[in-house]
Amino acid sequence: MKRFFRQVSLRVFVIPLLKLAIFPSYFLFRNSFKKLKRIQEKKLNTLLDGLQKTEFKDRLDSNGPINYSSFVKVFKPSQYSDWLEFVEREKKGERVFKEKPFLYQPTSGSSHREKWIPYTQSMMHEFKEAIFPWLFDLFKQFPEIGKGDHYWSLSWLPTSMRGKGRTNDDLSYFPKIHRWLIGKCLCVPSSVTLAKTVEASRLATCVYLVAARNLTFIFIWGPTFFLELIEFMMDHKDSIVLMLEKGSWEDFGPDLEVIKPIKDKESARLLKGFQKNLNSEDLMKLWPRLSLISCWDTGTSLIYAKKLQELFPNVHIQGKGLFATEGVVTIPFKGDYALAYRSHFYEFLSLETNE
Repeated sequence: MKRFFRQVSLRVFVIPLLKLAIFPSYFLFRNSFKKLKRIQEKKLNTLLDGLQKTEFKDRLDSNGPINYSSFVKVFKPSQYSDWLEFVEREKKGERVFKEKPFLYQPTSGSSHREKWIPYTQSMMHEFKEAIFPWLFDLFKQFPEIGKGDHYWSLSWLPTSMRGKGRTNDDLSYFPKIHRWLIGKCLCVPSSVTLAKTVEASRLATCVYLVAARNLTFIFIWGPTFFLELIEFMMDHKDSIVLMLEKGSWEDFGPDLEVIKPIKDKESARLLKGFQKNLNSEDLMKLWPRLSLISCWDTGTSLIYAKKLQELFPNVHIQGKGLFATEGVVTIPFKGDYALAYRSHFYEFLSLETNE
């Protein structure tokens, strides 16, 4: 009965309100392509004005008129290690950037093992101008995702980076009202990021996912993440079944004390009946209404996206654009990949001239 009322709430109240809230960004993105150059010039000028309030002011002033040419001279292509000193100074309380970051989002990659990306309100607005047009377009292309639960996971916080209130809450990208509406759509609470270990966080995530029988949409970065999560679910099947039957975290209670356990005997019975070898039939019984999985499907992710498709043959796999914790370049839009021109200021390197 509780599941029924949740679905009614999503269809009648939450999803319509969410669509209404994100429509303005979609409308502006869809109708401003012809103004791309003007919009990009405006963004550059805003950046240059902001830099006049930082220690980079003297460098810009010494390179002539404050314009794109002086910007290029001062800021060469760089990576996180070039900015680490500035980030650390800002984290210690020194005013380095134009805006004081309200959050340092954890991520990692090939260029640097551990990174904390400073998020400001301006940057949140830039992310919003990419995510909202993309999300509204998804509701148009795949209306079924508006009729059930969503699972979003953009990154995992390693055990070594947990504690002291640090979290990689995926909803931190959004303004409060949008955060509340999107949060109402999610079947896994953001509090799982506060678990004390990665194992505990994954276990809680799997418990909530198994109980999400009306799951319609999965939004992740790499397909390997969800493949590993499903394998984890199978490896810990007995523990998950017990937790759902009793409505308790059992031995993991100390690591999951800030996360509310759930009781769902029906879902527990379904998982208990899974065959030993993972197969699409069992997964379809668990999530019969799953309609869309958004993940990377190119480069090294291609083979794993195909494996995900084999496990979910009736689910649409939509490849992502170039979207990372540090910023967004392209988003899926109307069947193509469009530059997120209303978000950041972009530079492109010519492969022919190297300029």
